[in-house]
Amino acid sequence: MMPLMRHPTPRETMDSEQIRQDRNQLLQAGGMVRLEWTLLRVFGRDAATFLHNMTTNDVRSLNIDSFCESYVLDVRGKIVAHGFIIRLADESFLFLGGPGQMATLTAHWERFVIAEDVQFECGAAQMSVWAAAGPFVDEWNNDLDDTKNGQLQAGVLFDVPVKWMPMAVFGGRTKLVVLQTVEQRSALTDNAERRGLLSLMPDTWESLRIEAGFPLYGVDITIENLPQEVCRNLQAINFNKGCYLGQETVARIDAIGHVNWHLVGLKCGKTGLTSGQELKQGTKTIAKIGSQAWIPQLDCHLALAYVRRGSESPGTQLQTDDGDLEVVGLPVTSDTHS
Repeated sequence: MMPLMRHPTPRETMDSEQIRQDRNQLLQAGGMVRLEWTLLRVFGRDAATFLHNMTTNDVRSLNIDSFCESYVLDVRGKIVAHGFIIRLADESFLFLGGPGQMATLTAHWERFVIAEDVQFECGAAQMSVWAAAGPFVDEWNNDLDDTKNGQLQAGVLFDVPVKWMPMAVFGGRTKLVVLQTVEQRSALTDNAERRGLLSLMPDTWESLRIEAGFPLYGVDITIENLPQEVCRNLQAINFNKGCYLGQETVARIDAIGHVNWHLVGLKCGKTGLTSGQELKQGTKTIAKIGSQAWIPQLDCHLALAYVRRGSESPGTQLQTDDGDLEVVGLPVTSDTHS
C-alpha cells in the first residue's frame, strides 16, 4: 500500500534532523505522496449555476480545466468547506479540498437542491491527487500567481500524461498532480515505487505545507471561522460576483474593514504546541493554534494560528502564559527571520 497523507500530532513528529534530511532528499532526489483529500464531483445541467451560488468565488467564469480557490459558507457566513473548484467539462466540476470534508459538504449542498439538475458523487474511485517535488517536476516551474484563477497544466511524469495545478500548496517547487483515471494512478504508483519516491514521512509534507502557509479545513479552518479571518481574500473571495449563500456576512465585514482574528504563522519554540490549544495571557485568549510542524530554516516549530486583531503583523511578539512567541510572515522565505 502506498502512503497516504495524514496529519501528525506533536507526539508523532520526527526529530528535527530527520525532517531536515527528508526535505533535502525531497528537493535533490524527489518524492511523491498520494494525498488523502476530498474529491467530490458535482455535475448536471445546472452545476455551474449551483456552485456559483454556493461558493465565494466566480465559478461561472471558469473554462474547462481551469480552477479557483473558494469557501463554502452557511447562512451565517461561517465556513462549511474550503478547497478548489475545477471545471472538468461544461457540466462537470470537481471540489478538491483537504481530507474529511465529503460527508458534511455533500449533506450541506443537498439541502439546497430543489428542482436543479445537479448531482454529487465521490470522485476518489477514479481520480486522485498527488504532491510531487524534485528534479522531475522542476522543469514544470512557471510564474505562480495563486491570487488568480488558475489553469490546469499538461505534463508527463514517468511516461504518464498528467495535469498539474500551479498552486503553491506545498511551496513553489512542489506541484499538485491531478489524475483522472485508474490507469494513470496505477502507472504512476508503479513508477514511483520503483524509483523509491514514496518513502518520505507525512511530517515532511506537512512541514512544506505549513511553511507555505496553506491552511487545511478541519484543523486550520473550522465552522467557527469567518472567511476573512483566514486571510486568503485575494485567492478565495470574489467581491464583485452576484449573490451567494453567506454573502451578506462577507459584504458586511468588507464594509467594516476588519475581523477580530487573523490566521498567521507563529514561531512556537523547539518543542511545539498542540493543535487546538488556546494560548492565554491571564484569562484572555490571545492565540489559537492550528497545525504545526518543524521548519528547518527557522530552527523551530511553526504553527498556523489565529491571533487577535492588532497582533497579526510579522515581528509582533506575543507574551503568553506558555512563553513568548513571534508572528512571522507567510509563506516562510529565507529572510522571514532575522
